[in-house]
Amino acid sequence: MLGSACDDEIYDEVTFTVRFDSPCVAVTNIEDVPTTATVGIPRILYSSVVPANATKSSPIIWSVVSQCGTGATITGGNILNATAAGTVTIRATITNGKCNSDYTQDFNIIVNATFVPVANITGVPSNATLGTPLTLTGTVEPINAVNRTIVWSIENAGTICATITGNILSTKSVGTLTVRSTITNGVGEGINYTKDFVITVDEPTSNESLGLQQISVYPNPTNGIISLQFSAINAVEAYHVTISDMIGKFLFRKMYREPLVQIDIRNYPAGVYLLIVHDGKQQTIVRIVKY
Repeated sequence: MLGSACDDEIYDEVTFTVRFDSPCVAVTNIEDVPTTATVGIPRILYSSVVPANATKSSPIIWSVVSQCGTGATITGGNILNATAAGTVTIRATITNGKCNSDYTQDFNIIVNATFVPVANITGVPSNATLGTPLTLTGTVEPINAVNRTIVWSIENAGTICATITGNILSTKSVGTLTVRSTITNGVGEGINYTKDFVITVDEPTSNESLGLQQISVYPNPTNGIISLQFSAINAVEAYHVTISDMIGKFLFRKMYREPLVQIDIRNYPAGVYLLIVHDGKQQTIVRIVKY
């Protein structure tokens, strides 16, 4: 206290403390809450608060609004459990999330029956024909697997020009490629099931005119042995078979009379060769692929 002896005036000294608080940022939304759960498997309730700089963003208090026959309960603060399939409505509450009141938001979670993971995919085609679209199909095992939708993609095209649209494989060259089958959440929540398959793209089976008969060459591509089959060998007394590489070097030449013959080219390097069949009047040239 300060005073004056002359005028008897008395002065008081007062100290003021001024606090400036930051403006409150209210919660406007809660995102990324799971939309599915599985009977008998605890489901962690995670989320993201919007905006990220909300003044009051935690803790989130979870509660069951309507269990609708699912037997849903929440334990441990954020773990959803259910005993039957159906749809459960849960509520997220942030105390004072709106600055002067609580923020609440409800979510519907679909509870699926007991989860059965994918164990295998079988029955996928292993061969395609050049220029002919191939429908990619497969059998998901076991038959009661919960998630069964297969998504197809090219994992390794190798030297083949190929595309997949939906489940249709289109190719523009011969050879082999690897396709991948994926089932989202096939193994478990957030764990996809994948399996790769090798598909061999063949030239169309030759069925060319040779005199009065037909000749078929198969398999093509081949891993070493090709078969030549004639439908009317009596129309030709003898025929000559020649194999050459793509630069014209002859690698094989032999005369046949049989309606079905096999030629072993296992010792040939992988590549493309020309098989020429001549009956003395006409000739047929077939491009064969050795892999």
